Amino acid sequence: MKKKFKAVVFDCGNVAIPYCFSKVCYGFAEYARVWDDGLLNDGAFRKARPHEIMAAMYGDDDKNSPLRRFERGDTLISDMGAAAFRNSIRAKFRMEITDEEFDDIWNSMFLPYDPGMLAWLEALRVAGYPLIMATNNNAIHMKFLRETYPQMFEQFERIVTSQEIGLVKSDGKIFYDHVPTAARSLVKDIEYSDMIYFDDVPAYAETFRKCGGSAVLFSETVPAQLEAVKLGLEW
Repeated sequence: MKKKFKAVVFDCGNVAIPYCFSKVCYGFAEYARVWDDGLLNDGAFRKARPHEIMAAMYGDDDKNSPLRRFERGDTLISDMGAAAFRNSIRAKFRMEITDEEFDDIWNSMFLPYDPGMLAWLEALRVAGYPLIMATNNNAIHMKFLRETYPQMFEQFERIVTSQEIGLVKSDGKIFYDHVPTAARSLVKDIEYSDMIYFDDVPAYAETFRKCGGSAVLFSETVPAQLEAVKLGLEW
C-alpha cells in the first residue's frame, strides 16, 4: 500500500534534542550586572536576576528579540554572527567573560536526548523516509549540537536552519517554504501535503498545517508517535 507521507520533518530543540533555557539565564546571571535606579537611593549596579536575562533575550517581540535576531543573522551595526551576539550580550550586562566561558553557558541548555527518539529516527530511515530538520538555530549552538550529538544529527539528510536562510519560524510561510525546497533535492515533486512535521510550539505546528502539511504538537516521543499513526505515518 502506498505510504501517505514522502518525508518526515522534525524541529530540533525540545523535539530531537531537549533543552532548558533557564540554565543559560542562571549561568549568565552569575556574571551579569544591571543598573538599578532605586538601589541605595542614588542608583548602582547590582547582580542581574535570571528573569532579567530571560526578558532581555526574548523581549516583547518574538520576531525581533535579540535571540531571534541572532538566529536570523540580522544586522545590528554589523552582521549578527556569533562574535557580534556575544559582544552585544556582554556589553548589555557588563559581563567580563571569555568567548569560551560564554559558549559553555550558552550551550549548557541542552540535555541528553531520549534514546527512544533516536530509535524512532533510525526506524523511519529504515522505512524509507527522508528526514529533514527545520530549526530556529544559531552558529554557536549548531556547532555544539553537531559535535555533541553526532548520532542524532546523522539521521537528517537535510537541515534547514534559521541563520542559514535569514528567517525564523515566526516569519511564517516564507520560512517553511524552504522545507519542501530542501525535500525536493531528495524526493521529486514533493509538496507540503506529502510531509508530516513535529514541533513543540503550537504556533509553528499550526503554520505548517496552514501551508498544507500535517503537523503534530510534540511533547514526548510516544505521544507524538501515537498522533503520527492517527495521521497515517507508518514505519
